[in-house]
Amino acid sequence: MRVLAASFVDDTRAREARAKLLAELALEAHQVGVEILAQPSGEVAAPAVLAGQFDEELVNAARQVLERYGGTVMLDIDANETNA
Repeated sequence: MRVLAASFVDDTRAREARAKLLAELALEAHQVGVEILAQPSGEVAAPAVLAGQFDEELVNAARQVLERYGGTVMLDIDANETNA
């Protein structure tokens, strides 16, 4: 199991990527989440981070979806490590 996290310029793209991951990789809703990052007032689009746990055989497909939706992978670690 691996943990992937990616940043997105706005939460709309992050949520679209999450929906695609859930549909294409047959994931459970609790396996992938999206959180909006704090922004100064007046900003139109809020950047977001998508993070999830993926079986080893799904990691490449997950990375492709994240990148297709404009995500930048920030983290790719083994979920079995003590720091995950």
